[in-house]
Amino acid sequence: MENPIHARCSSACVSDWSTTDWFEIQWLFNLFMERLEAMDARFKAEKQRHSLVLQRAETSANINVDLRKEYETQLALFKELREKYDQRVQVLTAENERLKEALKGGPSG
Repeated sequence: MENPIHARCSSACVSDWSTTDWFEIQWLFNLFMERLEAMDARFKAEKQRHSLVLQRAETSANINVDLRKEYETQLALFKELREKYDQRVQVLTAENERLKEALKGGPSG
């Protein structure tokens, strides 16, 4: 089956087109090209924004990893400091008790 557009617009038919028809075709072509270029520009801008969002997300993820490592380091240091503090408190408490006992038994002993 022959394409109806080709059937209506054979090469003989094309020669019957007026200059106005050709100008209109050229105008439509230019209009569609402008629209295509505008869509292409919007597509490129959106692609660039998308890349920027991905880059920011990656940067945020890397910062998050670094912060997590720093948090774990600080937590380990705090636990170590807490253990030393507790040991020091135990030593001082024992020393305090020993001194109290020495005072109780000192003058009479």
